[in-house]
Amino acid sequence: MDQQKIDIKNIPVHVEVHTPSANKAPEYAPRNRIYVRAVKGLHQAVRRYMGFVFMGLFMLLPWLQYEGHQAILLDITEQKFNIFALTLWPQDFTILAWIFIIAAYALFFITAFYGRVWCGYLCPQTVWTFIFIWFEEKIQGTRNQRMKLDAEPWSGVKFFKKAATHFCWLAFSLLTSLIFVGYFTPVADLFMQFFTLEASFWAVTSVLFFTLCTYGNAGWMREIMCTHICPYARFQSAMFDKDTFTVTYDEKRGENRGPRSRKDKDYKEKGLGDCIDCNLCVHVCPTGIDIRNGLQYECINCGACIDACDDTMSKMGYPPGL
Repeated sequence: MDQQKIDIKNIPVHVEVHTPSANKAPEYAPRNRIYVRAVKGLHQAVRRYMGFVFMGLFMLLPWLQYEGHQAILLDITEQKFNIFALTLWPQDFTILAWIFIIAAYALFFITAFYGRVWCGYLCPQTVWTFIFIWFEEKIQGTRNQRMKLDAEPWSGVKFFKKAATHFCWLAFSLLTSLIFVGYFTPVADLFMQFFTLEASFWAVTSVLFFTLCTYGNAGWMREIMCTHICPYARFQSAMFDKDTFTVTYDEKRGENRGPRSRKDKDYKEKGLGDCIDCNLCVHVCPTGIDIRNGLQYECINCGACIDACDDTMSKMGYPPGL
């Protein structure tokens, strides 16, 4: 019986561990701050109007009265949830569970058709982030002005603008927190007792906790919540198919990129596409990605890049939709 010899190879067991270092490759570079540029257009108008409507509902609903009591009051201490004429008790949690299940399936269903429209238009993280960016624009100026301000050494003007920005952030965060806690305790009493220092320990703790969370998430973390913490961005690819509406770049039409004059009508003969490589689509992106690199999990489908590109195409005399 013939025996075949099997060659034996030594497999190296040395494992090279890569640790972040300032002297190593740029993939370990710290997070760069994203300066979002303001943009106007159809998608941003829709996002703002939807934000106004749902923000208004969030702020006003706790103040509504129904038959002598707060219309929506989820009183945890008494284990009694009032929603207008409906009263739910702990044994009715099955109903709440079904409501959440239906809401989750509705979100997944919409995602399969229209992509991450929830993230771009209705997610509280996105809505509050754009509100905080609005405060930045009104106090510190445009994108270029904010970048210049951060690069300047500290001065009285810089300190005032930074302090005013953070004051507005904290004030709006406090208002948000008071309204949110007002869904779980009588909102009128909460406002009165909080500012007269008569609120209970747990009420004050809850208000301060959610104030710091709002201030930290919308003021400092911003896109980190979308790119590193929120699980929705991670499993969205499982809900996409070839018919899902997503924000994409028409590579066939846009490439090759390159600047040119508005009067240059022979740019295609030079091998150029419609993309003039202005990078405005990157400047307006709240997560700081380049949509021209293809579909990315960081994209929240807010449509800011579409509005910026359509405006550029209009100025250049090209058709929109790149």
